Formats: sequence, C-alpha cells, structure tokens
Amino acid sequence: MLFPTLFTLAFLLTPPTLASGPHSLHSRQIFSDPGQEAYLSAHNALRSSHGASPLSWSEELASLAKGWAGDCQFRATEGVLREAKYGENIAGATGFFSAGAFVDVVGAEAANYDAANPTFSGFTQAVWKNTTEVGCANNRCVNLFPERDGLATIHVCFYNPAGNVNGFAAENVQV
Repeated sequence: MLFPTLFTLAFLLTPPTLASGPHSLHSRQIFSDPGQEAYLSAHNALRSSHGASPLSWSEELASLAKGWAGDCQFRATEGVLREAKYGENIAGATGFFSAGAFVDVVGAEAANYDAANPTFSGFTQAVWKNTTEVGCANNRCVNLFPERDGLATIHVCFYNPAGNVNGFAAENVQV
C-alpha cells in the first residue's frame, strides 16, 4: 500500500500597496482545462466558508504556474516570474494528490491561525479577501523529494493581488 507523503510550502510575496478591482459574482468562465474548474471551485468553497468573495481564473497566473510546476521546482519562486507581485502556494505529495486535496491541505492550516496574533500561511493567502484572481497547475515529478524515490505530484497556485500583507490581516482573513 502506498502511503502518501505530504509536504507544503506557502510562499507569499507581499506587494508594497494593495490593489483592488471590481469583481462580479455572476461572471461565467469557460475552462479550457478541467483542472482549472477543480482548482477554482475548491478555492471558492474555502473562501466562501471564510467570508471571502470568489476568485476569478487568471490565464496569466496559470501559465506561470504551469511553467514552475513543469520544472518540478519544489521551492518558492522568490518573485522572479513577473514584475508585479503575486502570492503563491506550492505543495507536493507522493501518491494521488488532487487539486481538491491540495486546497484541503491549505485550508487545514486555518486551525493554526490566531487572529489575535496573526501569522501568514498558505491558508491566509488562499482566503485573503483582497485577492481576486488565482491560476494553478500541477505536474507529476520524479524525485520531487530527495529523501523519497518515485513519482510525486506538485501543485502550484499563484494569486493576484498578493495577500499576506503586514498590517492588513484583520480585514482580510476571517476564520
């Protein structure tokens, strides 16, 4: 029996200013990849349970995520993929690891969130109220984890505008 091993990284690059734009709850999106809908619906279910508006899918962010996941890089991007700042969540696991399971892992970090003493995590980025867009991708990688042989799945999601901005947690994260 294969026991999944799960590792997560939550790297969130904070912008110097917050940007916001109009967001329609009634916009309809057409997905070219069924995985897009899985990521978006899982994120939006998580966000809904934490008082945040639904995200829209960003093809630009998805393209960047696809490139990063395609290179099987299980580390933060350090903000090098585009000039504008973005948030990110990166997770990997051996065994079967779906988009929904990835978002569930991110959401489980809510148990560690203390609103009186906020610390940032993948959870806070995923539910950050000022964030309006997400783009994600995944890949199956050989030896993603040096200590384990075999295939693993990496999930990469980028967010715009980036969340996890110091001083703004109270108005952007609801547990």
